[in-house]
Amino acid sequence: MSDDPSSTNQDYQKQASQVWFYGITLGVFAGITTWVSRTHAHIGLALLFASIQIFLQVFFMMHLKNERGIIFKFLVFTIFFVMALFVLTHLHESDPLHSKAIPVN
Repeated sequence: MSDDPSSTNQDYQKQASQVWFYGITLGVFAGITTWVSRTHAHIGLALLFASIQIFLQVFFMMHLKNERGIIFKFLVFTIFFVMALFVLTHLHESDPLHSKAIPVN
């Protein structure tokens, strides 16, 4: 490992520029998400932009881009579990088995 001050300064400059880039990008996506979510018709689009924000925060700000595969398996399981909860909630609210559209003999 070299103790060259110019190498350390270049590393610092590179990291600082990356942090600024990610910070500005997250701010832009937060503004877009807020602007898009003002109407109920664009909730899906707002969730898409929020998902992009989460991706940036998890992989770059939390340094998960250099982690092992087990972390990603837990993330995929968590996403699957949350989506299953959304589907189950929707099925409960719509109640497809006892709907008025299905005639009972």
